Amino acid sequence: MHDYPLDGVVLDTGCEKTTLFCLMAAPTVNIPAIMLSGGPMFNGWRGNESIGSGSISWALCKRLAAGDIGYDEFLFRATKSASSIGRGKCDTSVHAEWPLLAEAV
Repeated sequence: MHDYPLDGVVLDTGCEKTTLFCLMAAPTVNIPAIMLSGGPMFNGWRGNESIGSGSISWALCKRLAAGDIGYDEFLFRATKSASSIGRGKCDTSVHAEWPLLAEAV
């Protein structure tokens, strides 16, 4: 941000990593900044089974390798696990305190 003649900046963050980096970077340029957090994605569902895109990927890989499911079922479940694209950014965010800290600052 140092190399651009900006009067202010809008920081668009999503997960705990980008939120933390923006919180550290914004004060270094000494211009007004506002942070907007897209928040975490919600889990997808298949029937009554919650299929979050981070945790389900590992389980599906194991089941595919073991032969419990076929490749088509693997792809179907993997794509359904991220069914909330657009409602959030980070699919495995576990550090919800960073966007709260950004709001407090």
